[in-house]
Amino acid sequence: MAGCIAANMGHKNAAGLSQAGKNGLQRMFKAGLLVDLAHMSEQSTENALAIAERYRMPVLDTHTGFRDERSCALSERSMTFAQARRLSGLGGVVGLGTEGDTQPTPLLYVSGSPVIRFTGDVKTHTWSLQLPDFRSGMLDQMTFDIRTGGDDLRGGNDNAFAVLFLRGGGRKEFPLNGGANWGGNSTNSVTIPLSPSLDVSTIEGIGIRTTFGGGMGGDNWNMDRLTVSFRVASHTTTVFNMSAAPLVRFTGDLHEKRWNVNPGTLALTPCTPPDRYATAGTVASRVAVTIKTGGDDLRGNNDNAFAIFTLTGNKKIQFPLNEGYAWANDMIVKRIFALPAGTKVSDIKSITINTTFGGGISGDNWNMDEIRVDALTDPIPNWIRDYQEVTGLMSGRSVAMGTDINGLAPQISYTGTPVRYPIDIGKRLGMPGIAALPKHHVGNRTFDMTNDGIAHIGMFPDFIQAIAQAPGGDNVARSLFHSAEEVIRMWEKIEAAKGSIPNPK
Repeated sequence: MAGCIAANMGHKNAAGLSQAGKNGLQRMFKAGLLVDLAHMSEQSTENALAIAERYRMPVLDTHTGFRDERSCALSERSMTFAQARRLSGLGGVVGLGTEGDTQPTPLLYVSGSPVIRFTGDVKTHTWSLQLPDFRSGMLDQMTFDIRTGGDDLRGGNDNAFAVLFLRGGGRKEFPLNGGANWGGNSTNSVTIPLSPSLDVSTIEGIGIRTTFGGGMGGDNWNMDRLTVSFRVASHTTTVFNMSAAPLVRFTGDLHEKRWNVNPGTLALTPCTPPDRYATAGTVASRVAVTIKTGGDDLRGNNDNAFAIFTLTGNKKIQFPLNEGYAWANDMIVKRIFALPAGTKVSDIKSITINTTFGGGISGDNWNMDEIRVDALTDPIPNWIRDYQEVTGLMSGRSVAMGTDINGLAPQISYTGTPVRYPIDIGKRLGMPGIAALPKHHVGNRTFDMTNDGIAHIGMFPDFIQAIAQAPGGDNVARSLFHSAEEVIRMWEKIEAAKGSIPNPK
């Protein structure tokens, strides 16, 4: 489910279990079956727990996430803390999912038709990256997408500025072209960070101001399209979108144009979980770049694109994006790249997309309709943190590893800490007869937990080895080795209780 789901906000099946479903659940209890609550909606989970509590029958949730009632999660199937405590009171078992929490923290999101068109003349573009202000109603970044018409913006001393008109007559201005020439019929996207953030309800209008004189000796500029997007509480929304031929012509007589907007009514997510996002000082293990191609493909072969990240101290690192492969029209691609050890989220300053093709009739041209950049943390420490938190909810017991590795659900895909091989976690936990496991090989490929994560079901030993190596993870690994026994004890309780359950009416 998209969006951010708080307690009592589940709606995929707001009606919960039907009476037939409740009767069926009672029959399963009477038959002594293990009842799994995984993938249930919030209301269905509540119904199932109520029936289990009526007959004191343990239930389990084999693979799930968890959400604090004071916060929220990305899916209503994540158990609330209160539901986990109730399940524990019944003697049930939960399995913490292995999809992995990388705390994906948005640093950039821009969309358009296109955001930018790369050609022989436009070969590179840079966007500043900024950690969002997660507070409700706070604007921390805006993007002005501008299409120049048949008369260019000269640049040099002839420049344009973005304007925010504020309640009470105030205004704020921000440079747009910064002295650069914006050629005729060109599209230019300018992302503007706001520091400090601005209460979006104080904004009454947006505008463009120019500095040139017009006429025969001065500049004149045709602006054919203006799209303005605001990032408010980490969510990006278009607040203005208008085009004409031209939308406005700036001359010596017309230096400024204003449009009224009402961004204070932006539909914001009803809850935001800042504890699940990184902070400026958090170490970012990876960075994810998601790009959508528009109506003109990226050809590949010798026509390629690269991402260049600028870090603190003007350090630059470059990664190939398409690696020679073609990206078709309307194709969405996500690439994840490793950052130097110790890189903090606040160290990631900008991203530049650089292209290698010539454009024109015989060369390649590429429309990019969307770009998103997320900072990612190491999922192994996050999994250990979540495991310890859930163990507290479950009175120190009955927490297993739960996986949905059925070919559909993604798994933890990397870790920031090099995993030690051969895998000797079993021997180190007191089972001396168990042989150490080498890295797994399939054909010419060798799998390594550090770079490949849980690539297939045979890599769960690698995952537990990674847990045991991380700070605080040794006790978690020991607990996992007892979780099968917890399931057996739960089943014994079910067998003992099933005889007292009546047949449903």
